[in-house]
Amino acid sequence: MPNLTLEQLRWVNAVLANDEASTDAELVLYFIENGLAPAAAHRAIIHRTDAMRGSEVTFHDLESRCLYCTTPVDAGVLVCARCQ
Repeated sequence: MPNLTLEQLRWVNAVLANDEASTDAELVLYFIENGLAPAAAHRAIIHRTDAMRGSEVTFHDLESRCLYCTTPVDAGVLVCARCQ
């Protein structure tokens, strides 16, 4: 599980569901500036469209996994060695 509190997860869901004006890059930066790990911020953006449709991002969604496959990676790593 990522190093997130339930309050932070709720905040991520609220931002993803309600911020239609910001670009993905702006939201990633916003999340990081407000305490989210970069890897978790990038993973959150993957679920932005689903969040806008009412689905909630879960702790599992923000786990440290490769952005391109499901391979577990260390915290802070975005892409596994195989996908690089």
